[in-house]
Amino acid sequence: LGAGAPSYIVSNTVGRFYPDRFAMVSASLVNGCNTFSYMSQQHLPLNYEIQAQSVSGTMLSNYGATYGTLPSLAYVAENANAANGAVLSPRVIETSAKNWTAGRLLVATNAMFNRAATPDGPYPELNIGLTLTDTFDGRELAERNMNATTTGVCAGAACTARQLNTTPLDLRFGRLRLDNAFGSGSAELPVNFITEYWYINRFFKNLNDNCTLILRSAINYPSGSILTPANLTVGLSGGSTTGIYNAMTPIEIGFSGGDAGHRFSAPGANATGTFNVNVNLTSYPWLRFDWNGDGAHTDISLPTAQYSFGQYRGHDRIIYWRERFD
Repeated sequence: LGAGAPSYIVSNTVGRFYPDRFAMVSASLVNGCNTFSYMSQQHLPLNYEIQAQSVSGTMLSNYGATYGTLPSLAYVAENANAANGAVLSPRVIETSAKNWTAGRLLVATNAMFNRAATPDGPYPELNIGLTLTDTFDGRELAERNMNATTTGVCAGAACTARQLNTTPLDLRFGRLRLDNAFGSGSAELPVNFITEYWYINRFFKNLNDNCTLILRSAINYPSGSILTPANLTVGLSGGSTTGIYNAMTPIEIGFSGGDAGHRFSAPGANATGTFNVNVNLTSYPWLRFDWNGDGAHTDISLPTAQYSFGQYRGHDRIIYWRERFD
């Protein structure tokens, strides 16, 4: 309108904008086998969502990988609110990639609670929480409700983490066990092939274990892996016997109540012979034990189990011997 160019003032830079807080909007962490989990088995289903939010609680969609230094996350663990987090927290392992997208971090993975060097536990009241450290903006994780280094329930600023599970987890130090057996050829030979867990000062059969699956390729009879069906049958003098399991698929052996229901068929009253069975635990670190007594509970094989059919001579000092079938 002929007034000429307007005068204006250039403002200083506005910002930097940053979140008011981080909020965990959903979380789920449960036992891997119904009511319990084995230590060192990566089968704790873990899911959670964290959002970068404004003062009003709106998710900030511009917050992401290009924003700056993203917050670091860590896990803490405590059993029975007994302030044992310093010992238990480092045993929580979860290594999935953490990718923030449009203001949101989604994690859907399996976590693990590592074994100690020697059997311990069980930890039937284990809670696992998440801590968030934002060195870039100093923002905090809202609604924290857990402190793994103090006894009892925390409150307010005394809380340092957000609990991920709503029901306590039950973590157990487990092992697989296969015993020797001897019997008459006129009847089936029962075999003790079970899972166990450490309780206070010794191992007990894990009656809650309806989840363990052992690959048939890890079990070796005299002719080789029982992944080959023909290898389930073992030749003896005067007959043959076949390995039987309660739950056997073409690939795996299943356990129910901590028991594989293992047995060998009757080879015949006059059949005699001895053979060995081996189990490889390379793929099952949560079921290993110190069978060789070297102090390391990491043996990748069970002790060789021996099975015999025939008449048991016994000891010269035994006057009377009776075989009892239950």
